[in-house]
Amino acid sequence: MADYTFIASRAPADRHVRGYLLVVSHMRSLSSVLCHILGSNAEVAGYSELHQAYRGRNSLRELERRVAAATDAPVSGRYVLDKVLHNNLEIDDGVLVRPDVRVLYLLRRPEKAIASMLDLSDATKGTPGDTDPELVVRYYCDRLDSLARYSLHTQGRSAFVESERLVAEPEAVLDGLADWLALSAPLSRAYRTFKFTGMLRHGDPTGAILSGRLEPELARRKPADTIAPIPDTAMARAVSAWTACRDALIERCRTL
Repeated sequence: MADYTFIASRAPADRHVRGYLLVVSHMRSLSSVLCHILGSNAEVAGYSELHQAYRGRNSLRELERRVAAATDAPVSGRYVLDKVLHNNLEIDDGVLVRPDVRVLYLLRRPEKAIASMLDLSDATKGTPGDTDPELVVRYYCDRLDSLARYSLHTQGRSAFVESERLVAEPEAVLDGLADWLALSAPLSRAYRTFKFTGMLRHGDPTGAILSGRLEPELARRKPADTIAPIPDTAMARAVSAWTACRDALIERCRTL
């Protein structure tokens, strides 16, 4: 018998959304499983990557509309969620400083993150740029620079999770997240699957997300033998970017 239960009902449809939760990260950071865990809580609406920029209040209203479409349910609860992983989807400073916007930063070490990006691109027949280690490292470094820059504007309303700790100490991280968000029900390693779970462009398309539970194996999967090796000089740049970003997030955010 399963060792968990879900609260299936959402808050009443006319309940006002009190805030917005943006999970700001990079590709292959375990953001899909974390967002599914968050979205399985009755006080959080949303679970997937909606690929939209945030320019102001209208962008946040559009988020509510798109989350309703992605969940086939009215948006309700304390928070409506999106995850943002790419620099072409800019978040304006005016959004970052809003008191009703919280930002959760998720960061994974480059060795696993970059290998996983190359592995995913190979498995899904990505574009040539996606399979070039130098370009993937450039994406990773540029993205981490953006995370550090965003964190200048979100102090007091942001939290930071290291992907490795999410897997190694899930209960502690999830308890900390539930406390930070002031959720009335705890977050669980078990999660629901949704309309777009496992589909390309909405999150993790590898099939692992369909398990319905956060397990250590998610972070242990070995990259395919076919991916190109990562040059030492490129990896050194990635490690430097990770160090600088991690230091900035620890200084400016609540670390969970």
